[in-house]
Amino acid sequence: MIKSKTKNKNSDLSLNGYDLILGSNSPRRRQLLSAFTTDFSILVSDYDEKYNKSQSAKKYVLECTLNKAIDVFKKCQLGQFSNPIVICADTIVVHKNTLLFKPTDKTQAQQMLQKLSNSTHQVMTAVCVKSLKHTFVSYSKSTIVFDKFSQTEIDNYIATNSPFDKAGGYGIQDAQIAAKVKKIKGDTDTVVGLSLDLTKKLLDKIIKIDNKNK
Repeated sequence: MIKSKTKNKNSDLSLNGYDLILGSNSPRRRQLLSAFTTDFSILVSDYDEKYNKSQSAKKYVLECTLNKAIDVFKKCQLGQFSNPIVICADTIVVHKNTLLFKPTDKTQAQQMLQKLSNSTHQVMTAVCVKSLKHTFVSYSKSTIVFDKFSQTEIDNYIATNSPFDKAGGYGIQDAQIAAKVKKIKGDTDTVVGLSLDLTKKLLDKIIKIDNKNK
């Protein structure tokens, strides 16, 4: 478990009295959440993500994120947290109604990048915020249009090993990929892996309900 204790002075989100838990080991999500505060712990979910082909992309990403949050919250209850709020997220890439997950090898990474080259796709990131009494889950979606990738560009990017921990086999924050973005419609943070606007809305919702009940 990773623990940090530095407040971000630019955040207007009051988390006093809560133990904030990020249910992800993603360095990108950790960096994004730090826009609110770095006073949070990290606990990784053991939930086994299994995709049923009968599921829609939306249903899959929402259910997966919810189950991750439930798993992490159970861990919190076994630990030292007196008033935990868990944040979990899951990101998928959808290209022509096909879900693209994290590539498991170079061949898969190459196939994914070839599909996305000179094409339009969607990225969906679901966020779940869970406390002892309340659970809220929602999602955001962005549309990305890529320019054409040459085979050399694909091979060079795969050689960095960056594709292998990212849905769709790419990170939009990587310079090689950012240079190929023709258009983004929606929230860039959604593509990176955690919509800050959506996360803050869900956190605010729990905090406001709790304050009403005091």
